[in-house]
Amino acid sequence: MTYNFRTIVNHVLRKTEFAPVSESVDSEFSGNNIDPFVERVKDWTNEVYFEIVNSGYWRFLESESLINTVEGQVNYLLASDCSANRIINVRETSTPALLKRKDFKDIDILHPDVSQTTSSTPVYYYFVNNQIYFHPVPDREITVKYRYYKTACELVYPEDVPAIPEHWKWVLVNGVLVKANQYLQDQTTEHAQIQYLNSLLQMRAANRADRQNKNRFKPCQED
Repeated sequence: MTYNFRTIVNHVLRKTEFAPVSESVDSEFSGNNIDPFVERVKDWTNEVYFEIVNSGYWRFLESESLINTVEGQVNYLLASDCSANRIINVRETSTPALLKRKDFKDIDILHPDVSQTTSSTPVYYYFVNNQIYFHPVPDREITVKYRYYKTACELVYPEDVPAIPEHWKWVLVNGVLVKANQYLQDQTTEHAQIQYLNSLLQMRAANRADRQNKNRFKPCQED
């Protein structure tokens, strides 16, 4: 079975004894005539989805991107799914050497006009408005690789695929079932809560073991 937003919603609908939405008729999933309970399940799915992905440093969210610097240019855009507080590390690849994170005010104290500082190979980086800045200013084209945890996007369309791997989809389903059973005042709500918490603990334990095996790190902090 395909793994996407619609199939997650249908898993919940079946377990709550509601008719699943059609796999081929999108109007049953979105639009003006959508069933109110289906709309609620969609909202609950996103609530639980963000609750899970924002609750830790998940290996499945790790990614990397490259920046090719331009001589004299200090600031660069980050990848669209990257935010400054989710950076793991930044590395200049020719040496290779890890760059150190600094707060802008620390650079500003040393060099009030950053754009006029001596150009060289960057040693530090900092962020302003989710753009990455290098110091010293690059004096040539340099490839910089940065690793980060992706920012998950809201599930909107039926075919949207959650960032949570498919083999952990039942954690997401169990979490949504808790909200659905609470709404329906179902007697199995307590059991659903236990199932959700146990499956989430298993997911975290597996992620922790994977991180330890791969020697992964939390996002870096400023020096």
